[in-house]
Amino acid sequence: MFKKASYFILSLIISLAPHLKIAAQIDSTIIESIPKKTKKSLFNLERLSNKNISLLALPSITISPETDFKAGILIDYFYKTKGSNTKPRVSSTWGQILYSTRNQLTVSIATNTYTNEERFYISARAGLLVNYERFWGFTSATLNNPDYASVTYNRLFANGSVLKNLGNKTFVGVNFNYSKYYNIATNEKDKISNVTSTDITVNSNVVGLGASFVVDKRNNQFSPTLGKYLEISNTLNYQQSSVYNHLVLDARKYFTQHNRTWALQFYSTHQFGIVPVFDKNRIGGHSLMRGIFQGKYRDNSLWCLQAEYRMPLSGLLKLAFFGSTGNTAPDVNSLFKQQILWSGGSGLRLLINKQKEIYVRADVAYTSIHSFGYYIRIGDAF
Repeated sequence: MFKKASYFILSLIISLAPHLKIAAQIDSTIIESIPKKTKKSLFNLERLSNKNISLLALPSITISPETDFKAGILIDYFYKTKGSNTKPRVSSTWGQILYSTRNQLTVSIATNTYTNEERFYISARAGLLVNYERFWGFTSATLNNPDYASVTYNRLFANGSVLKNLGNKTFVGVNFNYSKYYNIATNEKDKISNVTSTDITVNSNVVGLGASFVVDKRNNQFSPTLGKYLEISNTLNYQQSSVYNHLVLDARKYFTQHNRTWALQFYSTHQFGIVPVFDKNRIGGHSLMRGIFQGKYRDNSLWCLQAEYRMPLSGLLKLAFFGSTGNTAPDVNSLFKQQILWSGGSGLRLLINKQKEIYVRADVAYTSIHSFGYYIRIGDAF
């Protein structure tokens, strides 16, 4: 894992050198519009970042422990709807097709849209996964890092919310959830039986409907520097003859002074009832306790507290330091009786569009369970 992290850091340094190849991938029409004498400039990327890019169609590379190298095509449309009383915030609709070195296929579409005057906020995502993941068990029976069981499955999903602005950027509305896991398979049932008696290869088909309350005063939903965000939601999920609730609390705060930003988040989610194994709450991944393999810890209850400090290195680059702590548990009562986990790391943020404040981030993280995580994504973690 250390070799992978070292390779990642070296690749990052090379990729952020003056001859950044990502500049050539952002929009070929913009590049062609630059006079030939400026194409040789070391500051092409700054010229590109000042363009009012709305449509990005570019090769997409995602790097993370869960997928290893994942590549494909990403089409992302950024836009602002009209607003008279407040400065309209950036909305986005995107689609992607990605394939990984672990034979994982992702086909998905999504939108995060503020309508005119921000009367409504619509967030939705749908797609198909042909996935490989690792299963260690649940909170108290998690196997050691190398002792996971490999699992493959297909998943169809659709989830999101439609929220009405009540004024002062306070939203209420409905949320929905659809999740179908099928063709679940593993050749390592002995490992799985050591940590759970549950047959994880049983297909699941879940449909859910609920309500959400959101206060969204962020100045930007992709890379916020000021404001706050609060979400409280509950979804009632139905599967065959059983029902379970899914409660979410997400609170964030952003401070900026002298171009230096502090971002804070407390996230907690709880499920009550019989929950399919792959729908259980998970800690880890590219946004929640980076460095922990997503799914290493999964259970009905979860909490996480994280902070990130971002400082400018130049007009195009920011340096970030971050840290997180949290854990999972079978239920709310035992949430703080489990092992407390922590993770921390640093990364770079590369500005690809100044007007809409869109960044590409590259992070490296290390954790209390001696694991590395390495990530390249668009937009900040939270």
